[in-house]
Amino acid sequence: LDGTFWSADELSSRNQEKVPHPPIKQTLELLGYKQQGDPDIIFLHLNHTNPVYDKWGEEHTQVVEMGWKIANQGMRFRL
Repeated sequence: LDGTFWSADELSSRNQEKVPHPPIKQTLELLGYKQQGDPDIIFLHLNHTNPVYDKWGEEHTQVVEMGWKIANQGMRFRL
C-alpha cells in the first residue's frame, strides 16, 4: 500500500485533503492488528519526511508490532 505520509500533519504546507490515499496512521486505524488469514501488507513509496524510515522509531515499531511491513531499499516483489 502507498505509505507516502505517516500522518496528515507531516507536511504543513500541503493540503492533505488533496492526497488521494490515507496516511499510514489512518490505514492502521482501519486495518487494526494483522489476523491469521489477512494478506501481507507492505507500505511503500515513502516520502523522505516519513518517520517510519527510522527503524528504531516508534512509528516503525508500531507498524511492525501490528503485524504489517515496511518496504526497504532493494526489496523485490515477485508478480
